[in-house]
Amino acid sequence: MRTATWSFCLPTLIFAFHGRGAAAETDVRYRFQSYHEEDGRIDVEAQYFRFDHLADTGFSIGIQYAHDALAGATPIGTYDAANPNLWDYQQIDDERDAIVVEAGQDFGDWSLALELSHSKESDYISDGLAMKGMVELFEKNTVLTAGASVNGDKILSNGGTTIRNDREKDSFDLSFGLTQIFDRHTFVDVNLGYGESHGYLSDPYRRISETDTFTIAGISFVDTISHPENRPSHQSRGLARIGVTRYLEPLHAAVEGSYRFYATSDSLEAHTFELRWNQEIIDQVTLSPFFRYYRQTAAEFYHPSLTGTAIDGHGRNNGVGPHYSSDYRLAALDSLSYGVQLRYEPVEGLSFDLQYEIYDMHGRDPRAPSSFFPDATVVSAGASWHF
Repeated sequence: MRTATWSFCLPTLIFAFHGRGAAAETDVRYRFQSYHEEDGRIDVEAQYFRFDHLADTGFSIGIQYAHDALAGATPIGTYDAANPNLWDYQQIDDERDAIVVEAGQDFGDWSLALELSHSKESDYISDGLAMKGMVELFEKNTVLTAGASVNGDKILSNGGTTIRNDREKDSFDLSFGLTQIFDRHTFVDVNLGYGESHGYLSDPYRRISETDTFTIAGISFVDTISHPENRPSHQSRGLARIGVTRYLEPLHAAVEGSYRFYATSDSLEAHTFELRWNQEIIDQVTLSPFFRYYRQTAAEFYHPSLTGTAIDGHGRNNGVGPHYSSDYRLAALDSLSYGVQLRYEPVEGLSFDLQYEIYDMHGRDPRAPSSFFPDATVVSAGASWHF
């Protein structure tokens, strides 16, 4: 089950506000991505296809289709009853298909766009609706954007989940953006976002262990049981991001830097720093090394196990407290990713790119096994044709 549907959908709104003019324009894009975790963990292969057309009337239409396949093993958050140091893993094999249809209209200095999305996999169905508006001010040196999206998701019960019946989750998100051009070499992006989710917010595959010692007739016994994880049934979240792009004319290069802050009502806070250098090698070739550092605190209900926490597992996963999860992605952790992209434009409007990225994740909670946090490599290739 993958729930990050909007991270895939929302960027598609941008086309409605890009490249507007009197002449009609068309974009066709394709991308392939391979994500590989070490030690037999998760492998993902994804393909994306995107078609956009902007008419000379200012009306735009966009269609995006994505297919990805996931296979491998992931820790489910429990350990062996006879050995607390032997953690359980579950094999995963699933596919997802997603489609996004978007339409926009230019009204001079302002624009509107509407988007519908649908995503389906064996245990998850997601339907979404989004709307975004934009206005250009001060001779187009200032651009303001605002957006809203709603999502209705259904989590499907199957033989591998901890839920007996299908469950539902509803989300909405608001976003606000400002792009300011300071001169022909420098512009700044500022983005703010707020969202809430309600319903079943747990992972239906994840469980948590609890070991208890009890005495009968003077003889001590050790019993280890597992419970479905139980996260709160409501979460609010907010983010703020600022990015700066500067063109360095003497070097025929551009540098991009950004900082992003993200926080949830579960006490999870995250900081992301990114830096990218775009260097023109020759007229048709650009080389872009990049670096990203991410750090987060743990969610308040994260525990590798319930043993020694004074929390009694109740076996329910209905969102009513006490709450607990052993999902390592909610632990205090750091991640570092870095890589390089090569872009080639043989003729105007046609481009190809190849990207290689290394991803390292490390936990900061000594109770969580280091084996939970994967290292991965990501290889992607794409083509774009604009005419």
